[in-house]
Amino acid sequence: MGGHRWAAVRIPDDAFVIAPNRFNITDFDFESATTLASPDLKDWIDQHDLNPADDGYNLRQICGSRTYRDMRYNNPRAWYVQKLFGVKTGADPT
Repeated sequence: MGGHRWAAVRIPDDAFVIAPNRFNITDFDFESATTLASPDLKDWIDQHDLNPADDGYNLRQICGSRTYRDMRYNNPRAWYVQKLFGVKTGADPT
């Protein structure tokens, strides 16, 4: 997030996350037992009107990016690591 704010989502024991140099948390529920965040994160987002959504918090939209660079740089890296873990990934994204 930058500064001293952070967020985390518990990953199930039978799962893994691949996050190549980008922010991947989308639907974030501040009240969920499976999420944690810095105590002031929600208030900071609301106070600075950073949330473009009418309902819910998509932290990737709020504090991350979704650019051409993600598509050309990060997505192929995620595809490759998924392939290494045996996930059926489909066609090469490059």
